[in-house]
Amino acid sequence: MRRGGRRLLLVMLLSALGWARAQGAEVGPSPVAQQPRSDADLVRERAQAYWDARVKDDMVTAYTFEDPVRRSQLSLNQYVRAIGTGVKMSSAKVWKVKIDGDQADVEIEVEARYMVPGFDKLPPGRRTLVDDWQKIDGKWVHVLDFHLLRAGKPRITPEGTVTYPSSEAPAPAQTKQ
Repeated sequence: MRRGGRRLLLVMLLSALGWARAQGAEVGPSPVAQQPRSDADLVRERAQAYWDARVKDDMVTAYTFEDPVRRSQLSLNQYVRAIGTGVKMSSAKVWKVKIDGDQADVEIEVEARYMVPGFDKLPPGRRTLVDDWQKIDGKWVHVLDFHLLRAGKPRITPEGTVTYPSSEAPAPAQTKQ
């Protein structure tokens, strides 16, 4: 075969492979059967994606991770007002996942800065949070803490005290003596 003919054949072959891939066809050797992933791995992946969206202030994406019941009770605008203001996160890392049936506790370390007047000059701080996740219809979803959704969100005073404007405030933490 002449040199020009080989080039034409190569171009045609590459074009056919590109077209087949664009159509969703498997090109190349068949993939090796993958082992099913554990619930802990699935939760870790979804939780990290959720917190990555929060760090990027991508509340539309973060909202899609919330459980369907909460989303049916809470518009995107309400969600953004409830969790998208007051704190700017610069990083979030999932450290630990604990599965108990269809429930999961996810430990996350976040670095954040308060954006509330009076606190916005403070340096960023690190904090460990525990997030609730639940498996609903085979999919792990974030369970939003409903205390954030009250009309009267908790407020932080300049002295650093957390105040709750309604009678729904959580009971004070009991100290061990």
